[in-house]
Order: sequence, then structure tokens, then C-alpha cells
Amino acid sequence: MDIKSHVKRNEALAREELDQLRTQADPERFYLRLQRYIRLRYLLEDDPYWNDDIAALTRYSIRKTLDQAGDPAKLSDLGVNCAGSSSATTKHLLLIISLRKGLGIDLDPDEAACAETVRELAALLGAALLKAHR
Repeated sequence: MDIKSHVKRNEALAREELDQLRTQADPERFYLRLQRYIRLRYLLEDDPYWNDDIAALTRYSIRKTLDQAGDPAKLSDLGVNCAGSSSATTKHLLLIISLRKGLGIDLDPDEAACAETVRELAALLGAALLKAHR
């Protein structure tokens, strides 16, 4: 599967994960679903690597995506999304934006940017979902 098809397939699967995240009340299951969502968005769903540190995971994803694409120019056709970003900071921010929009929640940008681990991000997202449903 070429990189463009891979991204398209994973975007559809990630939307399904968002649907599950919206209704997941158990914090541990929410965290595991968030992991799955990130793996899909970062094109790491079949990769055994995992690091709860968002920055390390993001850097790994960029390296892996560049290796899979073979030609960095192919990534420019993907547009601005989590799979085709050119820097770890941008990719991290795009992940947060996609989660905020996808879950339909308000999320303090400073708090979200300060979440260093996926578990911390899961706690912020879970709290924002609870607040949105009140």
C-alpha cells in the first residue's frame, strides 16, 4: 500500500476510534483507545514501538513515515495532517487539534500543549468530554 492510501485508510479508522472515545467512560479504556487513535494517525498501527512520551513518539513517527515514503517529496502530496507534517511540534499540535475537533470539545491550548505523555493527554480529554456532557 502506498503512503497516500495508507493515510486515507488510517484517517477513516481514526474517525471510528473517535466515535468510541466519545462514549468511553472508563479512564483506562479511554487511554487505550487514545493510543489506538494516535497509532492510526501517526501510521504506527502495526509497529510494536510505543512511548507514552508524546514528543518521542512524534519524532519516531516522522522518521518512520519518511522511511516508508522513500521519497520525502511524496509526503507533500498528503497535505497538512498528522501523517505528513514536517516537524514534531507541528505534528503534535495537529494531533491535539484533530482530537479537539473530532471529539467536539473545548480544550485549553496551553494545558494540551503541556501534556507530555499520552496518559496526561487522555486525562485532559476525558475531563473535557465530561464537562461537555454536563
